[in-house]
Amino acid sequence: MMKRRDLPPTQEHIYLKGILDGITMARNGTLAVVLEVGAIDIALLDPDQRTAKIMQLDDLWRSLRFESQIVISTRRQEMRSYLRYLEERLSAWEEEMERAQTGQERERLEHRIDLLYRQMAHLEALAQGVNALVRTYHWVIPHNPFLVEMQRRVTGREVLTEEQFREAQQLLMERAHRVVRGLARIGLSTRLEDDEAIIEEILRFYFPTIPEEVPVEFRLVASPLLGVAEEV
Repeated sequence: MMKRRDLPPTQEHIYLKGILDGITMARNGTLAVVLEVGAIDIALLDPDQRTAKIMQLDDLWRSLRFESQIVISTRRQEMRSYLRYLEERLSAWEEEMERAQTGQERERLEHRIDLLYRQMAHLEALAQGVNALVRTYHWVIPHNPFLVEMQRRVTGREVLTEEQFREAQQLLMERAHRVVRGLARIGLSTRLEDDEAIIEEILRFYFPTIPEEVPVEFRLVASPLLGVAEEV
């Protein structure tokens, strides 16, 4: 009878070992920060503006003296926050209608509420039928604070002290701020992603078919040394 081979744990399939203070830590010792970047529809610009934007981005890219990577992905159109806003307005109008003093005021509010119900039903049906997707853009800035292969030969394992981590974190933040300033001159908004936002991006990468409405609990645990990825 064949002996069953033990399967590797899920953690071995995840490139990251941990996340700490907005810094991702890869298995090869590389640390990185992630910037979420806004977008400009250059099709709406005149030819001169379009050319100027492209040249500004090209100049920024050439001026950088460190590694970086742009990641483009797609995700479902987020409508839950807007629907929650409409539900709050609906509740407020219903309370206002209960306090209405005149029939004319009550009739006006009933008409508003009816239109809002119709709008919410239309949006929900549209979201389910169309499955609209939006593009997301991220600028990833990596940095390896030490030679992993040399450390492996000396110690037999990857080692990252808290001091090394803080020094690398400061360097990454300086590089991120340089990219942010350059993108701001072009007119592109940026947001430095925190631990929670990075975990959400990891979930979308490893579980692209799971609807966002379904809660999936995923935790990356990190210490001052290289962290350990853990899926729950």
